[in-house]
Amino acid sequence: MYKYFFYLMKTSALLLCSGTSSRMNPFENKFLFEFNGKSLLRHQLENILLQKNIEEIFIICNSKNISIIKKQIDTFFSSEQKNITCVLQEKVYEGMKGGVLSVEKSWKTKNAILIISSNDMLENWFLSDFLQEESYSQIDGKICGKTVEKYFPGGYLELDSEKNVKTIIEKPGEGNEPSNMINLVFHWFKNSQQVFSILKSRDNSNDDAYEQMIQELINEGNKIKAFEYKGKWQSLKYPWHILDMKDFFCSSIKKQHISKDAFISKNAVINGNVIIESGVKIFDFSVIQGPCYIGKNTIIGNNSLVRESYIGENSCIGQGSEIARSYLRNNVFTHQSYIGDSVVDNNVNFGAGCRTGNLRHDSGEVGVLVKNEIINSGKNKLGIFCGANGKFGVNTSFSPGVTIGKNCWSYPQVIFSTNIKENSFIKQKKENLEYDIRENKNK
Repeated sequence: MYKYFFYLMKTSALLLCSGTSSRMNPFENKFLFEFNGKSLLRHQLENILLQKNIEEIFIICNSKNISIIKKQIDTFFSSEQKNITCVLQEKVYEGMKGGVLSVEKSWKTKNAILIISSNDMLENWFLSDFLQEESYSQIDGKICGKTVEKYFPGGYLELDSEKNVKTIIEKPGEGNEPSNMINLVFHWFKNSQQVFSILKSRDNSNDDAYEQMIQELINEGNKIKAFEYKGKWQSLKYPWHILDMKDFFCSSIKKQHISKDAFISKNAVINGNVIIESGVKIFDFSVIQGPCYIGKNTIIGNNSLVRESYIGENSCIGQGSEIARSYLRNNVFTHQSYIGDSVVDNNVNFGAGCRTGNLRHDSGEVGVLVKNEIINSGKNKLGIFCGANGKFGVNTSFSPGVTIGKNCWSYPQVIFSTNIKENSFIKQKKENLEYDIRENKNK
């Protein structure tokens, strides 16, 4: 009986990719960042396509990323294109309400609706469990919940004794949480037409029309079940979360995967679990300390140390460099440099002797300026966030938590102690350097 009913519950999936990533400055299209050699979008689509009861996938795009997403589909999912449709969300300011409603005209009226945020990554086994856990005849919807040990600035689920959702409370403030279970946007609703109908009737002036829709479903007597997810979870909300996402994927590397086309010097040392792709060259006396990912055609020069890091394709970690717990995308070049706990986008060159500071003298947690507000990263080791197409002269230094926009170049010996906007050319005015000398009370 269960299998028969499950067969009838065909579902269409929405993957929400229309956000502008404004909190991720200097990075764009966060779901296109690569982890273990595949974009986050690709990881998600591959998992969704494995689900047998999902008939079609709608990717909700904005005007700036729809062509990039279509290119990913053409490149990696050509055989599944008939099941994947990119939909433009014209009113991006309407948030999730606009994203969901943008597919209404293309919808198969009898299909259930699965709504997934492109910001969140869960373990691959979760989605099939989520879709098959219990008979759909007994419920009207499911919301994924994750138990947290400390306060998270997101939506919290208020539940009844049977784990049915009573309400979602957005950012209640520490100490005011209705439970310790937060809302993750993996939502399944049986009656998609009811979802569309309620959304269209809701005001979105407070950017909460989607949450209002869920509350109205509950108020009308629909049983919305909380499905507790107990695996690993990572969200991409702020730039430093790229480092956490890197750790999420690196933890899935369970052994050494070294391409037969890679060159590894007999004097190099490879420790721990790693993925080393084709065309990689690792020269004498270099050390790779896993977990690590090293992308195609990347060079690791003599006497270099790479530990717990992601290095993308066609990069060069020059002689004597150290890359520690960092994410370097594609075409990144270092020369006797130290890059620690940092995120570096495509096509960046660090001149000889460049150094990223990653630890305050007081070992306190590093704050990062995001949209004119200092946000505590929760990390006491944190380097820089460097946008694409940067070039930095020799002996350049960077303070912890600094953000550097895309297309920035600098003269040698510049000290970056504050954020730099994109398209800047920076030269230190040495004649204006003055010392602020005070008593050191940190003894």
